[in-house]
Amino acid sequence: MVHTWLEEATAQLEQAGVREARLKAEWLLADQLGTGRLDLHERREEPLDPEPLASRLSRLCAHEPLQYVSGWTSFMGLRFTTDRRALIPRPETELLVEWVMDLAPQAGRVLDVGTGSGCIAIALARLRPDLELTALDRSQPALDLARENARALQVPVRFLESDLLAEVAGESFDLIVSNPPYVAGTDMRKLERQILEYEPAAALLGGGAGTEIMAKLAPQAHAVLRSSGRLVLEIGENQTKDVETILAAAGFREIIIRPDLAGKARMAHGLK
Repeated sequence: MVHTWLEEATAQLEQAGVREARLKAEWLLADQLGTGRLDLHERREEPLDPEPLASRLSRLCAHEPLQYVSGWTSFMGLRFTTDRRALIPRPETELLVEWVMDLAPQAGRVLDVGTGSGCIAIALARLRPDLELTALDRSQPALDLARENARALQVPVRFLESDLLAEVAGESFDLIVSNPPYVAGTDMRKLERQILEYEPAAALLGGGAGTEIMAKLAPQAHAVLRSSGRLVLEIGENQTKDVETILAAAGFREIIIRPDLAGKARMAHGLK
C-alpha cells in the first residue's frame, strides 16, 4: 500500500543518512504516480507495486539528488529537465532572474554566461519575450541539455559553446547575467555529498578563492556591454568585498549587492 511503501522508503533513506528522508520519499512516489505530493494522504490505502520504484529509491539512498532521480525540477514556474550534465537550478537563482527582468531594457539584448541547464536564459525568454537571449557555456553536454529545455519550453534562445565571452567578443549587449562557478577550492570538500558526488565540479569550483572566474568575466563583460549596460552576478555569501573590488577594477560603477531571502549577500550588479 501507499502508506506502507512511504514508511519503508523513509526508513531506508534515514538509515542511509539522507536528509529530509520523508519529504524525498513523498516526492519520489508522487512523481511515480503522476500526482501531487499532498494528494498522497488521500491515496494512502491504495495498493502499490514497489518494484517500479526500487531502482529510483536505491539512487536516492546513494545520495543522488532527487532532481536527477526524477529527471526534472521547477524553476520560475517552468519544468526543466535535469541530469548530471548541468547544475540543478536553485530557488535562489530565481531572485537573480527577477532582478534581471526588472533591469533589462525593452527589446534589449541579454547574454547568459555559463548557462548550464539553460534555466536563466529560458526563463527570461518565456517571461520577457521582448528580450533577445544568447546563452553561452564551455560544456557541450550542458549546452545539449539547455537546447533540449529550450525546445520543450518553446523559446528562441541562441546557444553557443564558448570559454567565457570568446565567441561573442565582437558583439554588444544591454545586460549580461551569470551564475558562475564561485565555490572556493577549500570549500569544495565541505559541500553536501549529493552535490560533491553528483553535480559537475567544473560548474561549482571558482578557483582557490572562489572568485577567479568572476575576475576573468568582469573585464570581458565590460568590453561587450553597451553604454549604461549592466552586469548581474550570483555570488557566494562571503564574497561581497572581493566582488566589489573586481567590478570596480573592471570599470563598473553603481555597484550594488543584494541579499537573498535569508538575508545573505548573494547577487551583485555593476553599471558600465
